[in-house]
Parts: sequence; structure tokens; C-alpha cells
Amino acid sequence: MILVLGTKENNVSNTRPLRGIHDVRSMRTAIGRSRPTGEQEIYVDMLRLMTEKARLERELAMWQANVQRIQKRLDDIGAQMQQLDQIAASERQKRDGTGKDKPPDKPPWEEMILTY
Repeated sequence: MILVLGTKENNVSNTRPLRGIHDVRSMRTAIGRSRPTGEQEIYVDMLRLMTEKARLERELAMWQANVQRIQKRLDDIGAQMQQLDQIAASERQKRDGTGKDKPPDKPPWEEMILTY
């Protein structure tokens, strides 16, 4: 997730992403190296890059799984909110007397259910 800072006017066009710990480069990657001189150095650099690529692919898969999990949860919450909205609408209809249900014959305080 990238957090975005806005200006005082909250102008979206003037936003920039916040940098995090994942953006920090090591000294080796920040400075870089000159061109490898020997075949062994080439293979060492290739191995280092392959390892970094594999790590980033694992991290990407993890984040994609997180996005899918969060999206499913958001969908579930939306469905629950819709159900609650329908229940609230039916309760509102009952209260206003516009519902199809007729009011109970006896007031609810005249009956008591005991469970034991």
C-alpha cells in the first residue's frame, strides 16, 4: 500500500508516494559496480539478480494473495451491509404501519418465555 501526501489544498495532482523500508537500497545496489571483468564475476552477478528476482516474485505473490483476501472480505462486508439495510427497511415499514405484517394482538409485555 502506498500512502499519499497532499498539499494544504489537498490537491491530488500534487501528491507523491511515501517511501518505506522496502525502498531502501543497500550500499551495493545504491552505488553499483563497474562492469564485471571475469566470467566468475558475471555468474556471481547473475546469481545475485536471480535471487533478487525470485524474492520479489514471492513477495508479489504474497501481496496478490493479500489483495484477493481483502477484496473477498470487502465483498462479504458489502453483502452484510445490504442485508442489514433490508432488515432496517422492513423494520421501518413495520414501525410506520406501511408493512404487510399486522401488529400483534397482545402487547409483548403480557407474555413471558422462561427457558430452563
